Amino acid sequence: MLTARRAEKGTSAYGKDWPRKRAAFLYMNAWCVLCGQPSKVADHFPLSRKELVKRGVIDPNAHEHLRALCVRCHNRETGRNQAGGVVAERQRQSQAQREWERWTTKGEAEDDVPPF
Repeated sequence: MLTARRAEKGTSAYGKDWPRKRAAFLYMNAWCVLCGQPSKVADHFPLSRKELVKRGVIDPNAHEHLRALCVRCHNRETGRNQAGGVVAERQRQSQAQREWERWTTKGEAEDDVPPF
């Protein structure tokens, strides 16, 4: 989840130069690398920008850390690989439901404590 704040209006939480770098990258990479549709998103790949910053990469927005995606592919990939928001909540709920069902169907003794 992106928690950084924009420094000023018209800039990005990724830094002052991000809008220019993003536009230049998408100009040179006009097609989604996954489906071939027109690209609209410069996605950090294979590591997220957060992971690149954590590793101390000097320029995490450099073109070698990006891939061009259409909005549909970006949303699908982000939901699959960086689940947050509704997707993460669903995963937590389903995990809790599985734990509850496993515990209730075991027929454990009364002194067992439920997993919550």
